[in-house]
Amino acid sequence: MLSGWFLDVIVGYFVRTIFRGFRVFGSRSWPEGKATVMSSSHTRGQFGGDVAEIFYKYYVDGMSYADVYRKPFIVESSAKDYAERFAAGNEIKIRVKPGKPSVSIACI
Repeated sequence: MLSGWFLDVIVGYFVRTIFRGFRVFGSRSWPEGKATVMSSSHTRGQFGGDVAEIFYKYYVDGMSYADVYRKPFIVESSAKDYAERFAAGNEIKIRVKPGKPSVSIACI
């Protein structure tokens, strides 16, 4: 029973990491910008493992947008520690999709 749970955590971690990697790779030519952290937290992932979530807000051409950056972790304390590094009000770098400013990715 425990080995099934552990396998779920590992598989969930790798799936989320792979999808995140594709998204980062696909955004490497997007222009950079700055965003403000609104909040951060960590949650239990739906396929096992934990996820740090960084909620941020940014502006493009005077319009306000918001998004969330999710980073997977295998260990809960690692997700919690990572999320705690991003206090509300901190600035982070982001990339914004050209022609579709509502799509962004954090560079953290």
